Amino acid sequence: MKIKLLMYLAFSFSLLSIGNTTLAQRTNTFTLQRSVPLKSSLKELEKKFNVHFNFNDQLIERYQSGPLHVENGTVEDCLRSLLQKTNLSFRKLDANTYSIFEDKTKQSKFVVRGLVLDASGAPLRNASVKELGGAAATESDNQGQFEIEVSDSKSKIRVSHVSFQAIETKLDTARAKASANGIERLTIILNTKDQLIDSVTVVVNSGYQKLSKERSTGSFSVVKGSQLAEKSGSMNVLDRLEGLTPGLAVNYGEGNDKMLMRGVSSVNLSRKPLVVLDGVPMAEYNDIESLVNPQDVQDVTMLRDATAASIWGAQAANGVIVITTKSGNFNSEGVKINYDGFVSLRGTPSYDYMNRMSSSEFIDAAKGIMLDPAYVNAFPLSTVNSSGYPKIYPHEQLFYDLNAGLINDASANRGWDSLSVLNNRAQIEKYFYSPSLLTSHNMNFSGGGKVNRFYSSVSYNRNNKYDKSSKDRFTVSLKEEWNLSPRLNIDLTANMAYENYNTNQMSYPMGLDDYTPYAMFADASGNALDQSYLYLTETARQAAISKSKLPLSYVPLNEEGNLLNNNKNFVGRVNAGFRLGLIDGLNWSSRAQFQKGFDKGYSFANDNVYRTQLEKIQFTANPTVAGGNPTYYLPIKGGEYSTQDNRNTSWTFRTQLDYEKKINELHQLTLLAGFESRNTIYDIQRTYTKGYDFQTQKYSSFDQKFLESTGVSNPVLSSSSRGVGNSILAYIPLQNAESELRFVSFYGNAAYSYDNRYNFNGSLRYDQSNLFGKNSSSQNKPIWSTGLSWNIHNESFFTAADQTKLTLRVTYGIAGNSPKPGLGGPYDILYAVNDQRFEGLGTGYIIISPANNQLVWEKTNTFNAGIDFAFLQNRISGSLDFYDRQTSNLLGERPVDPTTGWSSSFGNLGDLYNRGFELGINTRNISKEDFQWSTNFNIAYNKSKITKLKNYVSPNALNTVSKPFVEGYSAFSLLAFQYAGLDQNGNPQVVKENGEKISFTRDLELQDVNYEGTTQPLVYGGMTNTFNYKNVGLSFLLVYNFGHVMRQELNNVFSGRIQQNLSREFDKRWKQAGDEAITNIPKYIPSDSQSENDRAITFYNYADANVQSASYLRLRDVTLSYVLPKDLIRRLTLERVRIYAQANNILLWTKNKDNIDPEYYNLASGYRVPKMPAFYTFGLNLNF
Repeated sequence: MKIKLLMYLAFSFSLLSIGNTTLAQRTNTFTLQRSVPLKSSLKELEKKFNVHFNFNDQLIERYQSGPLHVENGTVEDCLRSLLQKTNLSFRKLDANTYSIFEDKTKQSKFVVRGLVLDASGAPLRNASVKELGGAAATESDNQGQFEIEVSDSKSKIRVSHVSFQAIETKLDTARAKASANGIERLTIILNTKDQLIDSVTVVVNSGYQKLSKERSTGSFSVVKGSQLAEKSGSMNVLDRLEGLTPGLAVNYGEGNDKMLMRGVSSVNLSRKPLVVLDGVPMAEYNDIESLVNPQDVQDVTMLRDATAASIWGAQAANGVIVITTKSGNFNSEGVKINYDGFVSLRGTPSYDYMNRMSSSEFIDAAKGIMLDPAYVNAFPLSTVNSSGYPKIYPHEQLFYDLNAGLINDASANRGWDSLSVLNNRAQIEKYFYSPSLLTSHNMNFSGGGKVNRFYSSVSYNRNNKYDKSSKDRFTVSLKEEWNLSPRLNIDLTANMAYENYNTNQMSYPMGLDDYTPYAMFADASGNALDQSYLYLTETARQAAISKSKLPLSYVPLNEEGNLLNNNKNFVGRVNAGFRLGLIDGLNWSSRAQFQKGFDKGYSFANDNVYRTQLEKIQFTANPTVAGGNPTYYLPIKGGEYSTQDNRNTSWTFRTQLDYEKKINELHQLTLLAGFESRNTIYDIQRTYTKGYDFQTQKYSSFDQKFLESTGVSNPVLSSSSRGVGNSILAYIPLQNAESELRFVSFYGNAAYSYDNRYNFNGSLRYDQSNLFGKNSSSQNKPIWSTGLSWNIHNESFFTAADQTKLTLRVTYGIAGNSPKPGLGGPYDILYAVNDQRFEGLGTGYIIISPANNQLVWEKTNTFNAGIDFAFLQNRISGSLDFYDRQTSNLLGERPVDPTTGWSSSFGNLGDLYNRGFELGINTRNISKEDFQWSTNFNIAYNKSKITKLKNYVSPNALNTVSKPFVEGYSAFSLLAFQYAGLDQNGNPQVVKENGEKISFTRDLELQDVNYEGTTQPLVYGGMTNTFNYKNVGLSFLLVYNFGHVMRQELNNVFSGRIQQNLSREFDKRWKQAGDEAITNIPKYIPSDSQSENDRAITFYNYADANVQSASYLRLRDVTLSYVLPKDLIRRLTLERVRIYAQANNILLWTKNKDNIDPEYYNLASGYRVPKMPAFYTFGLNLNF
């Protein structure tokens, strides 16, 4: 019995012991999301495992713990992890009790957590962090953060990066938050080695992924936001890229494609590069200027070749511009506040640049023409007055009075002399121009803690233009990012822009520069003068007033106050994404963006505006009996009111997986695959109302059907172009249009590197669009690319690796382009017509584009070979690229069999190519402590050719000579005839291909058209020099465009009445026999009835003798800045104050002989536009 009792007790005790042991040794998951005091962690651990810890509070309170994650661990596993980076150890006292004590034998370790940034505050990835004299080493992550365990709190660490100057820091002198076991916040700022465009850039940001330069095979370049912020010439961030990067042509000439990357890839579709903002394509170029404040830009990456850009698929044929906006910094010390503001004084255009005659020159020229007997034979007064809209200018009235014997020669000459001394140039500049002024104010706030960071900004700018129009813009942006755990990152960006335009839109009878030079707009007292003679003779005008009993007068200076034009534009976007680490190296990310914009505007012309008065009289019937009342068919009170409401809505969704793995420090693999969907809807509405009262916002009705179909018979003045017949109203009170563009895409990309020497990139993408319907042969066109690079400097045989970097690259791939909505597709495109003449018959439809089931994408194949280099420890660095772009299946109107009922349809019509090279070089010429001088130089060459083009009109010499795209020649070609001068009668001649001299266009053949060049520069680029001496900075940017041509500005008056100002070239025309030896300008003849076959003025207009070089070089800007000494601003609680002054467009060299500025000129047509003078900007930067 006793034995049994003892056995029972022993068994029970053993069960109890086993139970207690099991309780203490059971496993659990223990997680700390963030760094917390060690004491708090131990208390939480006690509760989770039902154990007790003995420790000294003073000993424990020195230490932090976490973040930490132990999966299915025992209490002892958790203790080891908690105490790993301390001088503490533990021992087990009994089953549920542990003692924590200071271990003298345990080697002390010091943990440093920090952040690596570049000079602009952007996080740097893959920066190397090493303990000097120790073995500890690590790299910064995607957010620039790092953690390293060093042997001592007095250690020295070295932070380096391939593209930045290394820095060494003593931990005990570091400005950071220190604790007993580490530094919690150490910020390291690295300066770039060239301080300009970083040709050996940290990462390639394609918008889908970031890949280090060492591993990239593509052709790209990066412009830092700090460079763009200093360019005050434009508020458009894209304009500020001019001259800063190779391969991007920025053209300011009238009628030019403003921005091209590596030439032209389409002849009828958009040729603009795709713009990507924070990882999402922007549907509208105008939204870039509205939404993106240049001060908020972190950097801009240009993706030029197929490997760099093909991930964007059918949108990337024209190149890709990736804009990344600024973010805040994790673990920042408080909130950073920055202000940037400037005022830019821009003056008014120079009227002299327009090359028009003075009043005395004009009167002399007009007298010489009118006093020729042939003139009165061509334009007798009876013929002039019989016109539906007779008009006689003051200088002509003197001639007709003289011819009729109403005045003598002396009186006529006195009249002409009085006109010749009048000059309206000063009044044009006073009343029609206003000094242009641009003001800008920007303020941003940034900061962050251990888990989140933020960046927000507000900006306001006002642009008062020289033509008295104005634009106010207000923008707000917010960017937030949260690291919720080591595996989960979430970000959110929101932008809003509101713009208000007021446009000065005076109803000129012609261009402002075409008024006669003696036409004064105000008298000596400033009273506005009537110029109704521009439209009607005084006799005809008074007759119209008498019959209609309505006012009719044109006073230019009164038009401005009676015409109202306003547009309000709003655009907003929300961009959100997350990145989740699934397993080591594998991440899942998604991004969505919603964007909404509208452009609402109105135009109102009240009944004091000439065009409103005229239309009312045109739709007024004459009295049926003498002295009777007229009949009014339009409201006689109120004005014309029109509105527009343009709306666009777009959304983008993308989800992808990416995987990155390093194996044995030799192999590095990066993979991504994803899906993307985009949808954009455009909605347009127009309204038009007559008889509108702007104050009451009411309008009067009228019989629209009658006026559109029958019209007004016996009107006071007819609305027809000949001025006779019934007045018919062309009136559409309401218009609506909607178009939708949808894309669905599947894509993948792979990058493999071996030993940091050999790199391979490849991408594949499928795009599908609603523009091609369900036609699988058209839809399923894979877009792909592949590339290889070799980092020669990492080879063992390369002995100068510490001084020289050398990488060879070669890539090949395909990109594409799709048609615009409404241009063409596999189905008939209809246009609804609602005509009052067919009321009751329902809506009619017109086929504006017949179906084409053979329609396919434009396809661009690009081969690229390049070299990246850096010498003398990056004192000289850059890249050189050669490319060959072949575009096939160009889209546009092409000829079809006329028996189909169509002469042409939208389809694939040709091929073209672009070939060229790009070179960018950065140098650090002088790098002293107090003085630095650096240079950035870039140059690009592009040659294009249209190799095949099906024209929908049968080509001949006359319809070919003016075309910009012609088979066999460069894109934007300028064609001409071989000019043979004038014959003995002052008429132009040309030489045919066979050497025959001809004077008539009927003798021309297609082969008689000669290629003179292209209006697109063949060679273009820029050079920036930057000097810094202590606190003073000086920089200047030179831009150049060479190798292109333009048509010379020509006299365009060869017959007819002289009723506008003339080019000074008019006086150099052929006037008498023998002048053909001294001039090429054809003679003037009064009658314009001579046909082109009798006198080929076209020969002169398109003569090769009138083609000039358009090459030029311009000093775009010079900037002088000064940073105030810190001792001076410290008491103001400011960190940095910078003041600057900038001068723009102060020097120009051109190759042409006529003082033509190609940036204020239409190169293809040969005419000038108002030229702005040099302008000056004064700015202030404050950092709080």
